Amino acid sequence: MMTPQRPRPKLSLKKRLVFGAMATLMSLPVVELISWSAIRFGLEDDFENIRDTQNRLAVSGSTKKSLNEAIHPYLGWVMNPQTSQGTEFGGRQIPVNRFGFNDDEQELPKRATDQLVVGILGGSVAWQMTVLGESAFRESLKQSPALHDKEIRLVRLAMPAYKEPQQLMALSFFLALGAEFDVIVNIDGYNEVALAAVDNNSAGVFAAYPRGWSFRTQDIVDPRVYEASFNTLEARAARQRLAQNMCHSWFRWSPTVNLIWKLGDGYWQNRLFDAATEVTLHQSAKGKPFASTGPPQLYANQSEMFEQLADVWKNSSLQIDHLCRGAGTKYIHILQPNQYVAGSKSMGDQERNTAIYETLLSGQAIARGYPLLVSAGNELLEGGVDFHDLTMLFADVEEPIYADQFCHYNARGNDILARAVAERIVGACRRVTP
Repeated sequence: MMTPQRPRPKLSLKKRLVFGAMATLMSLPVVELISWSAIRFGLEDDFENIRDTQNRLAVSGSTKKSLNEAIHPYLGWVMNPQTSQGTEFGGRQIPVNRFGFNDDEQELPKRATDQLVVGILGGSVAWQMTVLGESAFRESLKQSPALHDKEIRLVRLAMPAYKEPQQLMALSFFLALGAEFDVIVNIDGYNEVALAAVDNNSAGVFAAYPRGWSFRTQDIVDPRVYEASFNTLEARAARQRLAQNMCHSWFRWSPTVNLIWKLGDGYWQNRLFDAATEVTLHQSAKGKPFASTGPPQLYANQSEMFEQLADVWKNSSLQIDHLCRGAGTKYIHILQPNQYVAGSKSMGDQERNTAIYETLLSGQAIARGYPLLVSAGNELLEGGVDFHDLTMLFADVEEPIYADQFCHYNARGNDILARAVAERIVGACRRVTP
């Protein structure tokens, strides 16, 4: 006869909760390790990149660095001081001021007897000169007896990728606000030819519009596709909301929670791609919206296009000169050097490998368009504009100057350019403006 087994005593609720908690705690490291492996090896990502993505999405709703820019009603775009941390360049951190320019925060400039207020217009070459060449620029100006005891106030109105008529608009805007300058220096040429001929023209954007205008205005809703635009904004909002929740979560350190976030973000990213594709298909069928392209532009041939680009450049400079004369400001226009101008720089193999790409479309545009700018510059000079063709500034410099295959210079090149510009300012200050 079998002895009946006694039923096992049931664990108390307290003990069950304790054992459950212990089992959970013991399994957590395993789950976290699995999640970490899934992120690191399955998704081929790392937590530094994930955190950077979350921060960008939380702030601006996108991972694109271009959202550090903001559309400007008169200038095309400026940097967004609410999202941009400024620019690190030449060992310096240049902030974004309240006007959206990469420059130190300062009040609107006003003339004073103990100051020389110099505004610099142009694109990246002009801006880089004010950073890498700033010491040489100030030192050269101070060598003039007339300027030795004056404070040199430098105002950076240049912006990488700016091209005419953005320089004209920038000056007009600041003059309208009440800014006063003793001297305005405009250093340009490359962007007006290369960016307009290659970027704008290939994208079907009006040549006189800012560079990349079609993608800078992609958030402007095309009234013909409200539904697809709504879906795009909805997906962006969802990604931003998820990222903000992660940035403020107590569990943001957890690989498992980050894995769940990444899967959720991927879902909304796919929704965003689908909505953007719908907008693109509509544009393929009916064309891009006018807000992104501007007036239709048809050229009979390439020569006509380059002639128009030179005209916009020349006309913009004439208008800057008129504004400066009316404001009692000296205006100096500099045509910047570029390596694709024939005979402008002798190069060794090392510099040539860095600076010259024979198949670069922008380089080909410079070779074709710069002679027209030189000719138009001579017309400016004949019309009374203080124009200086510095395309041969580096012709006798043997050491390397160019830092990339586009238009930028190393520290030595910026020093040479800065001293050349300062020399023109000193000369202009000696002359009486008619």
